[in-house]
Amino acid sequence: MKTHLKLFLNIILFILLWSTLDYSQNFQQLIRFPFQDSAKVNYCQSQPLILGNEILIFFSANKSPQDTILFTRSSDNGQNWSVPFYVASLERESDEMLFISGAISSTGRLLIVFSIGETPVNNKTKIVRTDDNGFTWSEPQNVIGTAYIPYPKITQTTDGKLWIVGRNNYFFYSTDDGNTWLSKNLGFSTSAMTAFDLVSFDSLNYIMTYDKYDSSIDKYKIYSRKSTDSGNSWSSETVITETESSEKLPRLLKESSGVLWLVSQQRVSTPFSPVYNIYQQNISYRKSTDNGITWNTSNSFTNYLGFDGAHNIFNYNDKPLITFLSDRWYGKNQIWIGQIEVSQDIDNPPVLYGMNNSNITVGIPISIRAFVASTTGIQNTELLYEKNNISYGPYPMFDDGNHDDGVAGDNIWGISIGPFNYYDVINTSIIVTDNNSLTINFAGIKLNLPPVPIINNWLSAGSLHNWYSSIGSEVEEGFFPSQQYGLQWNAIAPYQDIQASKGLWIGATNFTDQNGDFFPYKVVHTGPRVSGSGQFFPTEFKMKSKFVPSIVFVNGNISKDKNITIDEIDPNLFADRFIINRVNTQLGVTMTRKIFQFSQSYNDNYIISEYTFKNTGNVDGDSLIELPNTTLEGLYFYYMFRNAVCANVRNVIGNATSWGINSMLDTRGDGVMNDPPGEDFRAQYMWHGKLPSFTMYDNIGGPIWYPALNVDPEDTVGRLGASQFAGVVTLHADVSAENNSDDLSQPKTTSWEGSDEPLTTNNDPYDIPKMTQEYTSWITRGHKSPRHAYAVEPSGLPGFLQPTNDPALGTPGGFTFTNGYGPYTLAPGDSVTIVFAEAVSGISRELATSTGIQYKQGQINALQKNTIVFQSRDSLFQTFRNAIENYQSDYQIPQPPKPALTFNVSSDSIHVTLSWTIDELSPPENFRVYRSSGRRYNTPILIAELPSTSRSFVDTILQAGTDYYYYLSCVSPYQQGGPATPPGRLESSRFYTQTYNPVNVSVGTSVNDDHNIINAYSLSQNYPNPFNPSTSIIFTIPVRSNVNLSVYNVLGQKVSTLINNDLEQGKYSINFSGNELASGIYFYILNIKDRYFEVKKMLLLK
Repeated sequence: MKTHLKLFLNIILFILLWSTLDYSQNFQQLIRFPFQDSAKVNYCQSQPLILGNEILIFFSANKSPQDTILFTRSSDNGQNWSVPFYVASLERESDEMLFISGAISSTGRLLIVFSIGETPVNNKTKIVRTDDNGFTWSEPQNVIGTAYIPYPKITQTTDGKLWIVGRNNYFFYSTDDGNTWLSKNLGFSTSAMTAFDLVSFDSLNYIMTYDKYDSSIDKYKIYSRKSTDSGNSWSSETVITETESSEKLPRLLKESSGVLWLVSQQRVSTPFSPVYNIYQQNISYRKSTDNGITWNTSNSFTNYLGFDGAHNIFNYNDKPLITFLSDRWYGKNQIWIGQIEVSQDIDNPPVLYGMNNSNITVGIPISIRAFVASTTGIQNTELLYEKNNISYGPYPMFDDGNHDDGVAGDNIWGISIGPFNYYDVINTSIIVTDNNSLTINFAGIKLNLPPVPIINNWLSAGSLHNWYSSIGSEVEEGFFPSQQYGLQWNAIAPYQDIQASKGLWIGATNFTDQNGDFFPYKVVHTGPRVSGSGQFFPTEFKMKSKFVPSIVFVNGNISKDKNITIDEIDPNLFADRFIINRVNTQLGVTMTRKIFQFSQSYNDNYIISEYTFKNTGNVDGDSLIELPNTTLEGLYFYYMFRNAVCANVRNVIGNATSWGINSMLDTRGDGVMNDPPGEDFRAQYMWHGKLPSFTMYDNIGGPIWYPALNVDPEDTVGRLGASQFAGVVTLHADVSAENNSDDLSQPKTTSWEGSDEPLTTNNDPYDIPKMTQEYTSWITRGHKSPRHAYAVEPSGLPGFLQPTNDPALGTPGGFTFTNGYGPYTLAPGDSVTIVFAEAVSGISRELATSTGIQYKQGQINALQKNTIVFQSRDSLFQTFRNAIENYQSDYQIPQPPKPALTFNVSSDSIHVTLSWTIDELSPPENFRVYRSSGRRYNTPILIAELPSTSRSFVDTILQAGTDYYYYLSCVSPYQQGGPATPPGRLESSRFYTQTYNPVNVSVGTSVNDDHNIINAYSLSQNYPNPFNPSTSIIFTIPVRSNVNLSVYNVLGQKVSTLINNDLEQGKYSINFSGNELASGIYFYILNIKDRYFEVKKMLLLK
């Protein structure tokens, strides 16, 4: 109905126009096309046509991403124009040009061909046609196949053929009035972005013109070729333009007398050309009276000092009627109309050729320069700018050589403005006044101050270490260029990284942004693979610490594992470390993220994140509120966790494990299944599952049998390198903005999604189709059934322990578990809070090693091994319970003592001396000194328990050549227990005072030294080492113990059991003979059941 009504109104309008035609006058002066918004720039190319006695102008509405081609009619030489008529719709980016050409065939059919953009892309050249004088148009369709024609020109030759020219190597022609098109090979090649035109003298003789860029002289030249066989073959090329001239975009017209016109865009030098490459562009023309054999010299049609170009022409009373783009008066790319040799270019306003600025740096003034000119000279130039909707200026600019403006009198005008802050957007404008006091206000440049730099920082006071980012989520490779980085447990050992990526998406429905654009679904993203820049705007990121960080020295040098930044000390914190992170988002939601870490030993393997989402209406990084009255509906907060246990085995089991291709994911509290008693929490968790491509042995738990990158040699005895379980447990989610009690139905979405699915990449807050899919398919999915682990192994636990199927389910990247909280409605000022804990736990390293050795030696089978691995799940579940209890107690868990302020470890040839300082106002009950031998992560042995008055200790029971690592704990009095904490004495975390650099001595303590009190287990380096054929292995035990001392080769095969029985307290020296063994590296392991485990290597050289 609407289409018929539009057609009816167009017909009535056409009749009214036709009845008032006046064809008597040509154009006397240039006319600015009326259907333009002077505030807009970058209008596209237009096309004039003459239909009967009317002028038709085809143009675009200059809108993106959905643009429209329109046309208008004039019967009085452009003095008055009809309401624009619709021609076609097209998709166009704001920075893409539209190139357009039109023709009227001998049958009266109007044909319009257009190309979008200057980059060759399939399906970007279209044609439309009309047989009723423009009242109805065909749908746009490709000319031929998916061919792209950069600067299309449509024309008709004398023989009745329609031609579309403009594509290198090929023209296209039609013999059926443009219904179908065929290609014609030109037989020569120019360049991909050449502009062509074509006219005919008769049915056989054609002439074409085209431009080519010559990089050697930095000029465009126009050439011609001729055909005497209707375009089937072409002559060699002839240059038309003069040597010194640079011209492009040739357009041909043939008068009824046979005179040829060639109209082009000519580049003219300015005083700025040599240094700044700034040129004037004008419309010029030349004629030929001998069918293009010779041409007269070029004449200027326009004389404006700025830009005139991108023209099209049509024959009007035997002279070219021209439309072109000009930046005169209004800035850039406005459409103008005239007639060559008729219209006078009488106005020549001042011109702003361009602007530039110095480097944009927060806190430093910015120099701005304007390049201006006028035929009468410049009187003055001024600058205005707008920041946060507040105008500043105008400020006078200077051409005196003292304001970063070149030299005095060169018409480069300069000024410095600022300084400015992060996120500031400065819109400038330039006011130019010439010596006739003619003033033009030009839109200037936009200065985008950078966002607050992304800051990353570690929480590393407990046994679980993870990094956090100021952008609001920890995106893939957002801190370090490795897909497996962060979420390290137990972090005392290297390569324990489990985190591959995280993501936070916030989605809403029926959202209208500050520009008035409507989105049925709007989603802003940070992660898993998009940085969040331009969608999330961090405004605050700092870390507080309860204690001044301990400073640890080893032989005079600071010893530490990670670089961290502490911004503030707050002794009243309930957590050891606390990160506060505030981020505005494009939705107008401001997120405040508080991240808490505890070092208390029963609660140090989880990290709690508390998110408060408030509708502030602030959609960017500045303080201006853009959406003060917007109520947000359908809000979901969607978290994505991609984990992979763990980096230690990625080069053992397979590199694909580093991105979680074999990760098994399971859920609790989603209602999909009935969970076992005691597991009534809301959680998702994962473990290292079966990798089908790995067939050497059962890989559950990540047994290490062979040397590999990131694997210590002694680990090849079979240690389980990936026995951890990791997960997230929900602690709280508000019911609504009005009700902050815990909504036990949250998260509403618990799902598992393909980690390499298209929705995980290129997430764009303006891509409505993709955001619709994100919101409807993932964010609001609900509780996915079955759970991932059961989709892989339907039998459940029996299948988990003896897996047969692929956790990736045939996908290339495995799966990510997701939690979606919502939907919420937030009126202005409303907020909701969501709290969860990330946790990792597992069996001890000692149990992982002994179990792995047994499995490699065939003493236990895969099922028995995996049953032990699944004790890690029990440990993780207990960690979840501890986190819940801690949160529900308002973080009132018992606190360990304050750690030492400094810890200094130094060694000489015989002894290691330890000294420390503390806050004397809060001394502990006493101190404990721990030592590890060989590697820092080997079992730490308590070597001394000292009174609170002690400030030093000398370690004398040492073996020459052995590396030693220490830490000092401060010990509390006996405490009665509390939330998530049993009764007993608490110690400060080893991570405050742990040494990461070894010390050693060159002369060891004698084994027969009866004056040394044996108060710890120890295993010394064998001596001699290397050895041949025998060596001594020394160890100490402080109490009667069951001792196993065995030797293994590099394949993890046991070659000798030296001791396997009970021994009394004392020091022992055991001789080991390698007579029957080959040269090479061997490992000896001291295993005191449930008490001590240590591995050392020795070298047999024969």
